[in-house]
Amino acid sequence: AVSDDRLDIWETSAMLQYSFSLFEKLTVRPFANVSSKQYGEGQNEDRDDVTMSYGVSATYEIKPWLQIVSSVVGIDRESDGLEEAGNFYNPNMANEFENWDAGIGINISYSF
Repeated sequence: AVSDDRLDIWETSAMLQYSFSLFEKLTVRPFANVSSKQYGEGQNEDRDDVTMSYGVSATYEIKPWLQIVSSVVGIDRESDGLEEAGNFYNPNMANEFENWDAGIGINISYSF
């Protein structure tokens, strides 16, 4: 049976972001975020995770109603709740990871 409190968690986070314009139509926003999660029940009891994310986003305004946006984000999570399969480390069950994401998009807004 699965208990309803298996995901009881206390999370604390802090973010720092700075926004500036390189020139009139381009806004850049570098950021860093750190998050701490402490699990309290079930299989994750006494597991602590620290996740750090950092990156930069940029917005280029073509028209007031049309922007091109892009971002690059890195994420690194450390955990003291690693799971093992027998006597070896199983990467398919690990709570730690590193990841990089990049994206580009278009924002269109219309008010009526």
